[in-house]
Parts: sequence; structure tokens; C-alpha cells
Amino acid sequence: MSLVALAIRACTYLALRGATWAGDCVYESKLEPIDVIVQAETQPFITIAIDEASGEPKGHGASLLAAVDRLLLVIEIAVGVRALAEDGSTIVGVPPTDRGLEWTMDILVHQVMRTLSTNPTWGDLWRRFRMELNGIRLLRGGATEGERYAARQIVFDLHPVSDPDVGTIPAGDSLWGTFIAALRSLDAADPELAEYRALADLIEAEIAEPQGIGSWQVAAGRLGLARQSVGALGIVPEGDGSPEVEAALVAMIEIDQGGDATFVVDEARTYEIVLGDGLEASQ
Repeated sequence: MSLVALAIRACTYLALRGATWAGDCVYESKLEPIDVIVQAETQPFITIAIDEASGEPKGHGASLLAAVDRLLLVIEIAVGVRALAEDGSTIVGVPPTDRGLEWTMDILVHQVMRTLSTNPTWGDLWRRFRMELNGIRLLRGGATEGERYAARQIVFDLHPVSDPDVGTIPAGDSLWGTFIAALRSLDAADPELAEYRALADLIEAEIAEPQGIGSWQVAAGRLGLARQSVGALGIVPEGDGSPEVEAALVAMIEIDQGGDATFVVDEARTYEIVLGDGLEASQ
């Protein structure tokens, strides 16, 4: 979907793993066979997925890096039960709910909310990546033909940050730089966590591609503009526009409307620009 979707799933997993009654039975975008998960009489487990992403173009440029502005993060909680059948065989599954299992579900939901709200590393990064919380829904999981099972879904409707700019290495104190550093600090001896350590290099390399591009090209990608459009804004260097020939990025655009009238657009109002003649770059 996007790098920010990947980051939100990873932060959710790393915050919840070992922080609830589910213990280490937390799974990102996958689920082990239930007979592998449930080794005791009862075993809570959590699965994490992003089931939907959407967005609407912003302004004339319609930057693809900011195209996704809504994610539905689904955290599913269930309790698996291992029991003996009358014939002596072992039955493993998610049972119909009862009072005790409902209590377990309610406490697990609270543990998830508490962890994402207070975890000082991964919970904090989760809150920074998701930016705005549009809504939360708590749904019954696995209800069929009148049966209610010991499963719940927490659906977070998120307005996340945009994907990072292309061709730039994240600064150490930036959101993406902090996230990458936190991944690299994970315990390499843990097989599950070692995979997330490796993810740090993958994300950093992806953000830095393509390498060697000019600052005007980074700005064009951020605004979602074609070369002709950024040329009209005066931020393309003279010549062939190669990265070796840099142009200073403008902080303000003045549009001559005739006479003494001008229309000034700064960075926060770039979506209002309608490209045409008479653009002057003001350094």
C-alpha cells in the first residue's frame, strides 16, 4: 500500500507484542494455524492488518506521496481453546463466547488501547504516524447464524502522515529517522525482531531512491508537478536540469494579475496555484 501503512503495522505489532494477555501470540498480516497457536487450555491471540487505504487528490499537483490519507487498521482479538472431545481427540478452535470469555475480550481491548496510548517507543511512533484518529469501531468477530464467538475486531480509522519525500535520507531526529533507528535497536537474537531490524535498511534504501536527484526534483515530487509546471514556478535550473546544476528553492511565488495587483502564494498555499504566464519567483 505505502511506506506509512508498513510503518503503522510494524509499530502496532512491536508495541503489542508481550504487552497484553496474548503474550507473544501477536501476528502482523498473517496467522499461524490455530493448533500451533493454542498450546494451553485457553490462549488469547492478536492479528494486525490494514484492510483498506484510500485518498483524494490535494490541489492541482495531486502528489502521489500524499495520495493515501485514510487507512483502516484492524486489530482482531480472539481466544483459542484446546479441549478433549468425547472420543478422546483434541479439539482446537475459537469457541462460542460466554461470560468469562467476554470479560477476557474486554480486558484485552483495554490492554490494546492502553499500550498504544502509553508505550514510550512504539506507541509514541504509532501515534506520530497515524497523525489523526477519525474514529474507532468495536465489532464482533466470527458471528455466524446467531452464534457469537470469542473474537473482537478493533477498527481504527486513521489519517496518517504522508510517505516521505523521494531521494532524501531521513534526518536522525525526523519521524522516519527515529523509526529506522528504533528498528535497528531491536534484539537481533530474537528471530521475529531480527526481521524488523532488517526492515530498517530496506526502508532507508527505499526512501533514498532515486539517488542523486536535485532539490527541484524533490520539490516536484512533493507537489506532484510535471517538469513543465515546476519550470513555470522558476525552480528548475537552467540547462538540462541535471542534479549537478541546482536551483535555489523558492519560498514564495508572486503572480502578476495586471496593474499593481499581485497574488502571493507561499508553501502552505501551493495547491491554489493555477499555472500560466506571468509567474515570477521571489527569492
